[in-house]
Amino acid sequence: MLRRPSKFTQMLAGNLSSQLIQAGILGMCLHAFGADAHLSQLVLVNTLVVLFAGFMPVPGGIGVAEAGYIAGLQAIGVESTVAISTALAFRLVTFYLPPLWGSAAMRWLRRNQYV
Repeated sequence: MLRRPSKFTQMLAGNLSSQLIQAGILGMCLHAFGADAHLSQLVLVNTLVVLFAGFMPVPGGIGVAEAGYIAGLQAIGVESTVAISTALAFRLVTFYLPPLWGSAAMRWLRRNQYV
């Protein structure tokens, strides 16, 4: 990777875009419950929670990430009830529901003999 700077740049750009997309989704979930925060605050909260949940020996950061998002949102001034609702909605949209769509897509691929 270090021998090819383009690969390193692609890795950094992919990570940056992933963080911005996740922060945008967190902002949409926050807006759905009637609160707003600046994108930089959402990027900070998301980055810290992802790092913190990565250190915990819990598969997928289940429970740890939700608690981290709640604490992070409260730290930037979001009311506690809104923070709890936002954290649960965000994790539902980004972690718990995608396997359902993936299993439906895999079933379709197998049925049509693509896999």
